[in-house]
Amino acid sequence: KFTGKGYRADYFLCFNNAIGKIYKEMFNSNYIPIGSFLNNINFSLTKNTNKKNFFWISQFRSRRKVFDEKSLTPNQQKNFKNFDFEEYCSPEKKIIPKIFEFCQKNNLKFKIISSYKSDQSECILEKEFFEKILESSDWEMTINKKKDRLSAYEILSSEAEFVAHIDSTLGYECLSRGI
Repeated sequence: KFTGKGYRADYFLCFNNAIGKIYKEMFNSNYIPIGSFLNNINFSLTKNTNKKNFFWISQFRSRRKVFDEKSLTPNQQKNFKNFDFEEYCSPEKKIIPKIFEFCQKNNLKFKIISSYKSDQSECILEKEFFEKILESSDWEMTINKKKDRLSAYEILSSEAEFVAHIDSTLGYECLSRGI
C-alpha cells in the first residue's frame, strides 16, 4: 500500500476538494481543485443551439468489465464484493424511456453518447443494452471516435441543446459549460 510518506510538493492540482483531501492525507502538500483538464482546454468550444438534440450521457459498463477481478484493484474488489449489476443498471432502465417519450412529445431527436469508444468491443454491448430499453429505432447512438479523447466534448458542444446524465463527470462538465 502506498503511503506517500516523505513525498512533498508545494501544491497538488486535483479534480475537486474531495480528491484533494485524499491526496493531502497521502502527501505533504497543499492542493488546488482545478476541475477537469480536458474540460478546461475545451471550454472555448461553442454551443450550437440550432439543433434540436437531447443527449443522454451513457455510463454503461459491461458486466465483463465490472466483474473481471484481474483488472480490479484490491479496493475495487472489496467494493464490488456485493455488487449487483442489475441494480447498477436500474436507474438508466427507468429514466431512459421517460426521457425518450419527452423527446418524442417535444420534437427533439434523442441521442445517446457512448461510454465506450468505437474500437472497444463493449461498444456493441452498450448499443444492445439501450436497444432493449427503448424498443424503438427512432434514436441514435453517437459513438466516441476511436482515439480522440476530445470527441465527446466536441459532439456535445456542437450538437446538444439538452444533456442529461445520472452522475457522469462529462455531464457535470456540460453543466459548467451551460449545456
